This record gives sequence, structure tokens and C-alpha cells, in this order.
Amino acid sequence: MRVQPGAVLVFSGVGYKTAEVKADQATLTVHLDPAAQNLDEVVVIGYGGVKKRMLPVRLPY
Repeated sequence: MRVQPGAVLVFSGVGYKTAEVKADQATLTVHLDPAAQNLDEVVVIGYGGVKKRMLPVRLPY
């Protein structure tokens, strides 16, 4: 992506702290730190059923 030199880029993701990075070089490396307190904002809903043998992972029970 092309941005103006000195522009501030904002990166965010669910479960991570927002990072603001100044575009002062051609290549940037951005690391997002986990933010466990934000995970209570995520709602996961599942419908239906799957037999244990059909799952792509092995369950411990």
C-alpha cells in the first residue's frame, strides 16, 4: 500500500491492542499485543452437530 511519508497507520484486530505506526520507512513490521480483556466482546454461535470422528482435530475426551 502506498501512503504519504509520516502518515500514521492504525492496525487493529479482535483480541489485540490497537497499534499506531508512523510510516517513516519503505517497509514496516507491525506486532499486535494480545488484549485478553477485549475477548469478552466476541460472540460465537454454532448450529448443528458433528460426530467426533468427523472433526479435523483430535479431542482429548
